[in-house]
Amino acid sequence: MTSASAPAKPMRADARRNYEKVVATAAEAFRESGIDTSLDDIAKRAGVGAGTLYRHFPSREALVAAAMRQDNAALVESAQTGDREEPGERLVDWVRALARHIGAYQGLPEIIIAAAGDPESPLYTSCADIRVAGADILGAAQRSGGIRTDLTVDELFTLANMIALGRNCVESQRLLELVIEGIRGPGA
Repeated sequence: MTSASAPAKPMRADARRNYEKVVATAAEAFRESGIDTSLDDIAKRAGVGAGTLYRHFPSREALVAAAMRQDNAALVESAQTGDREEPGERLVDWVRALARHIGAYQGLPEIIIAAAGDPESPLYTSCADIRVAGADILGAAQRSGGIRTDLTVDELFTLANMIALGRNCVESQRLLELVIEGIRGPGA
């Protein structure tokens, strides 16, 4: 596991409970109010001191990465399952799920885009498994002929982030459909 996905060292039972309370509370707060939610408020809602939060999560990015851990794992799993479904349709379903996942937290697309170029960022590290799964599902879809062959996994993630940025606009579903039409390529 990466440092962004779970604590590096074994913890005492009470420290583990505090860690999990902070992560669960943060995930809820980020979905409700966005990733700019006060970290002190998250600590208070979790019933721990601010020092406890900062001891486990030295940065906002580290806490966001930990809060996304469960959803990230579900995205990786969904990319690896569904072998009976046509690969192009699996990719389309997965892109929809990725855009929903990124859009679940107000402000997340912006920091993910910023972290994409920084391998030291906890968000970059926490998304590594998703990127590998995305590359695998994209490759299978491209080999099946249902998805344009010049599309890269980086472009796929950028498109999902752009869709997530527009999640509050009325046309977001239309944007998603246009992206899907575009990744299928001509004649698909």
